[in-house]
Amino acid sequence: MGGVWPTTMPEKAIEIPDIIGLARGEAEYAMLDLVNAMENGKPYMDLEGFWFRRNGEIVKNPPRSYIMELDDMPFPDRTIFEDQPYMNRLPFREFIGSRGCPFQCSNCFHHSWRNHLTGNKNYVRFKSPDRLIAEIKDTLDRYPMKGEPCIGFHDATFTLNRKWTLETCELLKKEIDIPWWCNTRASNMDEELADALKAGGCFEVHVGIESGDPKIRNEVLRKKVDNEQIVNAFKMLKERDMYTFGFNMLGLPYETEEAILRTVEINRQVQPDTIFCSVFNPFPGTDLYDLVIEKGWLSDRQVESYFNHNSVLDQPSIDHELVAHYHKFFKLMVKKPWLAALLRPLDRVRIGNRTLYDYIDDQFGGVGVWRKRLSRTLPRPIKQLLKRVLKL
Repeated sequence: MGGVWPTTMPEKAIEIPDIIGLARGEAEYAMLDLVNAMENGKPYMDLEGFWFRRNGEIVKNPPRSYIMELDDMPFPDRTIFEDQPYMNRLPFREFIGSRGCPFQCSNCFHHSWRNHLTGNKNYVRFKSPDRLIAEIKDTLDRYPMKGEPCIGFHDATFTLNRKWTLETCELLKKEIDIPWWCNTRASNMDEELADALKAGGCFEVHVGIESGDPKIRNEVLRKKVDNEQIVNAFKMLKERDMYTFGFNMLGLPYETEEAILRTVEINRQVQPDTIFCSVFNPFPGTDLYDLVIEKGWLSDRQVESYFNHNSVLDQPSIDHELVAHYHKFFKLMVKKPWLAALLRPLDRVRIGNRTLYDYIDDQFGGVGVWRKRLSRTLPRPIKQLLKRVLKL
């Protein structure tokens, strides 16, 4: 087994009865060494980067160093998806030009990953712009796209290294010249970078807002981004006609109803073209996971994804049902506050274990469907009247 969880919580992962070994950290060369040793009948229990179960004991080998020369790596093997027609029909292809993240966000795995491996030194690394462009060209040649194609970049912060970003944007326009999207931090955006993204063909930028409450964002999440930086980042992107995604979380440790309303308010202010809102779910191995365990706030409620309404936390600052309520209406409260005010009372009428709103939402196929119906049906004067009466 390999990945984030076996790397950051190996003691738990190795307890699974059918697991005989863990690959911890970046495992490309570690797996190559393992396969070569097994094929040649050589011992492998002492290979760096692995934990093994042997005769009832756990062999804990030290972690391997980070892979420094990303350009020496072969291109990702996308042939494993060739028998999946859905994947091949998608009008986009996705890439990553770097590894690592230097920030200390307490909800993210990166700080824990570094602590369990070889530390901060050399953790952030980049493919050269030329190598990244070569990979993109190879992928597009092998797997051409139909319709209106685009590509995306999953780097944690595409604008982290200014020189790399400027060079990559120039090559993307010159060598690829199709629309693309990326992720960034509000604190890593300025006029020069925004100009470069636009000139390079970027049509969409994803920005983490996370919480509108500065204390939650900077003391609990340790994001170290202030409100002014968030507002300015969205302003710069919108001025250049780039679409914006805003990422938000509700149900964070120490969050209050007032903090949630501040998150609504900053989203109203910056008006992301697309709003993502998840409910916080602590990832094992992170500092926030350790915090909620220490406080005894982690309940036994199960959720299927971060986008379910339910919170797994029972914390004194806010009830989990109130978190669910605001998650249901978050996007509406930002984009259509008059409609949110009209519908929210339905969520307070309980019918068994559910609310009246839940039943209506199921019946009409989701809030997005009947939000559009109501918005189109109500005359504009009535909408304006509702806004004034509801003071929204």
